[in-house]
Parts: sequence; structure tokens; C-alpha cells
Amino acid sequence: MLKEISLEEIKSKTIKDIIFSHFLENMILLFTDGTFIHFESSQSESEIRPEEFDSDNFYGVEKVIAAGIITPEEIKQIEKEERQKRAEELEENEKTHLERLKAKYE
Repeated sequence: MLKEISLEEIKSKTIKDIIFSHFLENMILLFTDGTFIHFESSQSESEIRPEEFDSDNFYGVEKVIAAGIITPEEIKQIEKEERQKRAEELEENEKTHLERLKAKYE
């Protein structure tokens, strides 16, 4: 597993590889010492800035799996947690809606 570093820590490091997301809004620099830094840009902005890596926002996750930044098991766990969170939110929304209807028609 690679370690994410800050912009201040990249001085004098040797770049091993560069990974771009499918839409070129994300870029990851991989260094030879097993570290990486993630940069993000926005089409509405003309700047690129360091951002903490988040696999949800990186289109082309197979590239980061191949690079060793995240494992398929971690992706499955993240997806499982997201499904659980969405299910809980849906249940809470339905409960709130039913309570409003009950209050309205009682």
C-alpha cells in the first residue's frame, strides 16, 4: 500500500509514474519511494491543487488499484459502506415522509 504525502513532502522525490483519471480532472504522481500525491482540477477553474485522494472522485479506479494505492477489497468495503449509508438515508427519509403524512391526515 502506498502512502499519501503532502505537497511540502514532495521536494527531491523522483517521480515513478503519473496517473490521470478518465476525465483528466485528477492526477496522481507516484514516487519511487512508495509515496504518492493526488492533484485535482476543475473545468470551471484554471488551477490544479493538491487534494486528499478519494476513490469516489477518481474515475478510472482500476488505475489506482493497479498502482497499489487502493485494493479491490477496500473498494468493495467502501461500496458496501456507501450502500448502507444510502439505505439508512432512504429509510430516514421515508420515515420522515410517513410522519408528515400521518400528521397531515390525523
